[in-house]
Amino acid sequence: MNGEEFSSNKTQVDFQKEYASFGVYDLENDLHMSFDFPYLPLSGYFLITNSGLSNSSYVHMGVHYNGNFYNVKNDLANFVTAENNGGKSKIIMDPTWFKGYFEPNDSVLVSCEFNEP
Repeated sequence: MNGEEFSSNKTQVDFQKEYASFGVYDLENDLHMSFDFPYLPLSGYFLITNSGLSNSSYVHMGVHYNGNFYNVKNDLANFVTAENNGGKSKIIMDPTWFKGYFEPNDSVLVSCEFNEP
């Protein structure tokens, strides 16, 4: 995030009846995402959204950086890629701008790679 690199084995996965969520949860710096189906995808491209719309081609994503919350800057303009990593999900996001939720003029550049534990 913003030129700082973070690595963590503290990923959490949550499977519910209608969605699956995945992320690293920390009070200062975290990144989390949820998909509108009850499993993590093993392939495909998913548009990043801020909306509450439910759609199997979307991923809902948020970022905490230095204690501030950020949403994707351009709704439905960027995506994550899901890949099969030995039967588990690997999620990749190329550098994407996120804007401050409470301070829209603040922004962070984020890229990530998540590997399902």
